[in-house]
Amino acid sequence: MSVGIITKIEHRILPDGVFAEFSFTGFSGTILKTTAQTPAGTIHETTIRLKIPEVQSVITNLLDGLLHRKAQYQITDGNGKIHLVGDDSYPARLEYVQGLDGQPGSWNGYTVTINHKSPVSYTIS
Repeated sequence: MSVGIITKIEHRILPDGVFAEFSFTGFSGTILKTTAQTPAGTIHETTIRLKIPEVQSVITNLLDGLLHRKAQYQITDGNGKIHLVGDDSYPARLEYVQGLDGQPGSWNGYTVTINHKSPVSYTIS
């Protein structure tokens, strides 16, 4: 079976942190990997996107704590495969947009993007 969803996302600060789970909006997570040839060789670029509902200070503090940090992300897909993105040499980096657009029924929360570039592909187990 091939289930194209992300069921769990965890993060840890490198080198020795313990994985902690992110709560995110179900079916909002995506993972995309592209490759490109450069004069230095192949570059693998992975982009993870997800949404976290409801602007809250505790979530803002968590996301701010991950900005500019060397981090690793463990993404579990709907098939039970674990995608391990980032390592000590090539950590993944997080950015986010906090939004509350003022329209009834509109999005109130965070759009998170995690980027990873490496000369080797990330690990899948």
